[in-house]
Amino acid sequence: MSGGHGWRALAVVVLIAPAAARADTDPAAAEALFRSARDALAAGRVDEACRAFAESQRLDPGTGTLLNLAVCHERQGKLALAWSEFIEARAQAAQVQRVDRIALADTHLAAIEPRLGRVAVTGLASGATVDLDGVVVGRLAAADRLPVDPGAHVLTVRQPGKRPWQHRFEAASGAVVAVAAPALPDLPSPPSRVPWITAAAVSGGALVIGTGFAIDAIINKRAADAACDPSGECTSAGLAADARYQRAALRADIAFGGALLGAVVTGALYWRYRQRAVIAVTPSGGTGGAMIWLEGPL
Repeated sequence: MSGGHGWRALAVVVLIAPAAARADTDPAAAEALFRSARDALAAGRVDEACRAFAESQRLDPGTGTLLNLAVCHERQGKLALAWSEFIEARAQAAQVQRVDRIALADTHLAAIEPRLGRVAVTGLASGATVDLDGVVVGRLAAADRLPVDPGAHVLTVRQPGKRPWQHRFEAASGAVVAVAAPALPDLPSPPSRVPWITAAAVSGGALVIGTGFAIDAIINKRAADAACDPSGECTSAGLAADARYQRAALRADIAFGGALLGAVVTGALYWRYRQRAVIAVTPSGGTGGAMIWLEGPL
């Protein structure tokens, strides 16, 4: 679709995956969206135009559409996004020696670059990754300077097995913000679940034993009642059954009491485990303010 779209309208950039990786291409729908986007941009409906250009590019990637998307994003003020799209579109145009598109990209890049802010992150440990405003930018070298739009941003450093670190900063046009990432502290080891699991097992076992004694007590109580007359006179078998009933009932009471106590202990230990696991506080700050980071199973 790059050959038919041209670059008359304006747009901003999103990095696009190779066309070969897409199974949902629809050139006809992409063309209709492109024309709709071009009309919306001409009418000043920039947000609508950018959405349509982006969907057109998704359905049928092309250098012309990407250039329009980059210009649209530039009009939106998404300078870092537009910059990356112009870079990608220029590379595509160079592959097919489209001098006109290379010149267009160069013109916009020259206008955008002085307006970009940049952030340089140092001190990253091996395996650390960086998120910028919630978007993963991967691993960075110390010399890397990420282009960002002027304004407030949140940078997050992550590393497996470590607490994440966040930093707020303000970017200004043409300025580089240096951010030194600290050594990230280890995540707290989760407390052992063995105590409350053991207490739960003991409580469950006591409940089962108590139930067995209760059933035995009921059986012997019925046998005792059957062997005694209304006046209270009992045969020797009735007296023996009554004695067994008394013992079984006492043991059932003890077992049920143990099960109840075990349930209380289980609940207390489980709650303590949850409380200890949840409270993992990581302070962070920057020129724009401060925050704390809470993590753990909820």
